[in-house]
Amino acid sequence: MTTPLIQTLILHLPRYAEEEGDFYAVPRTALVDALCQAQQVDCAVAEMAVALLETLLDTLAVLDTDYLQKGEWCFISFPAQLLSLSLLTA
Repeated sequence: MTTPLIQTLILHLPRYAEEEGDFYAVPRTALVDALCQAQQVDCAVAEMAVALLETLLDTLAVLDTDYLQKGEWCFISFPAQLLSLSLLTA
């Protein structure tokens, strides 16, 4: 059950462009909603999965802390995004 949740979450993660440094943030609630709808799991399970991954990515220091305090996920750089995607894909 964990693998489909992570695969769904990967599709909804924020992106950071390699060339011009363009980026955008995704609200934590949008990630939870995506898991609830796509995987048809209880929202409490989706919230726990997002919180667990948020803690992991925050520990790796790949998420922008200013955005995180506002309840949004935003990668700090393109390499941070690549590291996160690699980790979640593995």
